[in-house]
Amino acid sequence: MIGTCRQIQEKLKTLTVSHEAEWRGKKILFVKYQEGGVPKYDTEAFEKDVETGMWFPSRTYELERVIRHLGSATDPVDPEEAALGKMIEKWKKGVADW
Repeated sequence: MIGTCRQIQEKLKTLTVSHEAEWRGKKILFVKYQEGGVPKYDTEAFEKDVETGMWFPSRTYELERVIRHLGSATDPVDPEEAALGKMIEKWKKGVADW
């Protein structure tokens, strides 16, 4: 959701990248910013265009599926994907350990 100009300015002013990970050719950035003075933790994915070499935002539906199904016996996931999914869950709760 797009916020007001003031909200966007606050987010941009406080935005930091705390960690990054690679997943299926994409970069997952672990970002922290403030919204209304409250710290927020999120992730953003980017994919490199082969022709231009530029990075573009990328949706990560499969990674979102991994996070939703962590520990599910009916939908097993790759151990590395599960580890990344758990890392993202912890980050979004503000309890990452790096």
